[in-house]
Amino acid sequence: MYCLEGLRRQAARVWDEIDCLPVPTSPTVPTIEAMLADPVAKNSKFGVYTNFVNLLDLAAISLPEGMRADRLPSGVTYIAPAFTDEALCAWSARWQAHTGLPLGATALTFPGEPVKSNGRRVGAAVC
Repeated sequence: MYCLEGLRRQAARVWDEIDCLPVPTSPTVPTIEAMLADPVAKNSKFGVYTNFVNLLDLAAISLPEGMRADRLPSGVTYIAPAFTDEALCAWSARWQAHTGLPLGATALTFPGEPVKSNGRRVGAAVC
């Protein structure tokens, strides 16, 4: 716990220099067959860029970024200081409305409605 607290204080200094940290949402996009063959090992790789978010009590949101050249989906996760969830969600809503990307595998697009808050923290990982 002492080590983690030291890392938390060290990481906190980064927020004096940046508003948010973009990282890839996932390092890989395995096939369904690969996931079925070895789900534990494949799932363990998904958090390689984001596992520290909860440990350091940060806020984060993942957004679609479109399709890669090989026609597989890609995404980006934006990480920010704790309790900035509402700002991340509002910015993300504007960004996603601007991109016009479909919602998942549907033909629907993001409606661009304002993010409403009930005054509570939304969560460390998802809005």
